Amino acid sequence: AVILGALMLSACGSVPATPPGTDADTRAWWSITGDLSVDSMEGRDTGSAGYDRAARYVADRFQKAGLKPAGENGSWFQTLPLKEVRVEKTGTRFDIVRDAGSTASLLFLYQITVRPSTELPATLDAPLSFRGYCSAAEMGADMRGKVAVCFGGRRRGVPSGSDRLRAAADAGAAGLINVDDPGFTIEPSRWPEAYARSITVRDAQPPVSPRLVVMRL
Repeated sequence: AVILGALMLSACGSVPATPPGTDADTRAWWSITGDLSVDSMEGRDTGSAGYDRAARYVADRFQKAGLKPAGENGSWFQTLPLKEVRVEKTGTRFDIVRDAGSTASLLFLYQITVRPSTELPATLDAPLSFRGYCSAAEMGADMRGKVAVCFGGRRRGVPSGSDRLRAAADAGAAGLINVDDPGFTIEPSRWPEAYARSITVRDAQPPVSPRLVVMRL
């Protein structure tokens, strides 16, 4: 979520001028936010040179604030062993085959993306079945081997992302497609994805139902 948020700020261009009439603390916060979201920070992407620049920027602010470092060898930093799982763009495609036999392709990383997992199957060929918001009740008992298509609601009163994933896994679904909620107006209904990858602590537990193909449309 942190990486995505940073990419969103970068995609919007420079941070606008501080709103008039704000207090000194708010102006300072706005300035720091602008510094950390400029293009040269590369979205603060894990492992990038921009991430290192952002980390040094934050460490400098901590030092000027009078804090004391507690990292490795008395520094501000701590090294963590990470692992990356990535779905390569080259060779990845999504095709919809209609009942009449015609096909339509979805553009990977723009119209659709997929959750990376070390157990992600190389291919998936399965029927699609729309299940509303994919609650356990809507999922029903006939989803085994199918791909559930549901609204990815982020509003009160509808299943959360983890609820939808759990319902699909419990129903024996082969995959899950979350369709962005057009009624959620806090953010645009679709952001182009830069990549499909996951970076976690090396010894972290695998994601829930790692063989379930979880997609976002």
